[in-house]
Amino acid sequence: ASDGTLSHVFSFQVKIALNLDNFTGLYDCDEPGYNHYNVNFTKLTNDTIQSDNFWDMGWKLKYILNDRGQVKIVPKTFNPDAQLSYTVSGQGTIDAATNKLMVDYTVVQKIMGSTLFATTIDAKKHTFVKK
Repeated sequence: ASDGTLSHVFSFQVKIALNLDNFTGLYDCDEPGYNHYNVNFTKLTNDTIQSDNFWDMGWKLKYILNDRGQVKIVPKTFNPDAQLSYTVSGQGTIDAATNKLMVDYTVVQKIMGSTLFATTIDAKKHTFVKK
């Protein structure tokens, strides 16, 4: 019989063996609705890699990886001109067995002028597969 006492619920997460050197080099980036294009990842620190070609624009973007199989974009704003900016953020997962990254990203565009206007113009998943 139950006396109404609540029990604790535990959850466990398996850590992966993460070697960032395995996530460097040339990758194929699949961007839905756009194309496949090359991205080169370089290691910056023990948990951060950098791409050289976000959005096929040649923009450098940092990604933080962890031993729980997660990846997070370090939010960054790109300013192609004085009237326009694009802020990128996102997160996803990594597969240490195949060195694959799957990252849900968002791009917010801001147009400067008499009033500030910002809108999400892209929100998709990049899938990076090592070449």
